[in-house]
Amino acid sequence: MNKIFSFISIVFILYIGRPLLLPIITAVFFWYLTTAIATYYRKVIKSEFWSYVLAGLSLFMIFYIFISQIQPTLVKLYEKVPEITASMDKVLADLSAFLGIQISFPNMTNLAQILGSVVSSIASIGAAFGMIVIYMIFIFFEQNTFRRKITELFPEKKQLSKINYIIGAIDSQMKKYLFIKTGISLVTAICSYVWLVLIGVDFALVWAFLVFILNYIPTFGSIVAVLLPTIYSFALTGNLKEPFMIISVLTVFQIIFGNIIDPKLT
Repeated sequence: MNKIFSFISIVFILYIGRPLLLPIITAVFFWYLTTAIATYYRKVIKSEFWSYVLAGLSLFMIFYIFISQIQPTLVKLYEKVPEITASMDKVLADLSAFLGIQISFPNMTNLAQILGSVVSSIASIGAAFGMIVIYMIFIFFEQNTFRRKITELFPEKKQLSKINYIIGAIDSQMKKYLFIKTGISLVTAICSYVWLVLIGVDFALVWAFLVFILNYIPTFGSIVAVLLPTIYSFALTGNLKEPFMIISVLTVFQIIFGNIIDPKLT
C-alpha cells in the first residue's frame, strides 16, 4: 500500500512540476547527446575541443530548426485539435450510417485533449530554450568534477577501479546507442517527411519530428509515430487511400531503418 502511495505521489509531483522538470530533463538529454556526438567526432578530428564545438553546433542547428520551423507548426496543429475531433466524429457517423451499425469512441474528446497537451508540452520546450541552455552550461561545468566526486565516494583503489570500469562500460555503450539511434531516427524522419510532402499531408514537418523523437522509444514509439499521421489523415479526408499510403510506406521505413539497419550497427 505504501509503495502504491509513493508511486502515485511521485507521478503527481512530476506532473505538477513539469514546467520546471521538462527543461531540466531536456537539458540533461541534450548534454549527454552532445557528449555522445563529440565522442564520435573526436575519432575523426582528433581534438576534444573541436569535437565539442562541432557537437554543439550540431545541437544548435537542431534547436534552430525546432524553434524557427517546428514549434510554429506545432502551435497551428494544437489550434486545429477541435477541428480534428469534429472531423473524426463526422467520419465515424458516416461510417456507422454506411455499415448500419453504431461505431463510436466515447474517449475521442479525451484523446484530443491528450494530443493537445502533448503538442503544447513539446512546443513549450522552444519557449524554454534559454533555460535549457543555462542548465546545459551548468552541467558541462560540473562534468569535469564527476570523476573527482566518484573518487571521494570510493577511496579504496580496488573498489574505485571496479566502479570506474562499470561506469566507463555503461557510458560507452550508452553513447554508442544514442549516437546510432539519433542518426537512424534522423534518416527515418527525413524519409518520412519527404514522403508525406509528396502525397500532400498537412503538418508533414510535425509528423516527421514526432518520428524522430518517438523512435527513441523502442517498438511502441515507432508504432505511435506511424499511427498519428495516419489517424489525422483519416479524420480529415474520410477515405482510406491516403491513410493507407501513409501507414504502409512509413511502416516500410521503420522496418528498413529500425529493424534491419539499426541492429547491424549496434
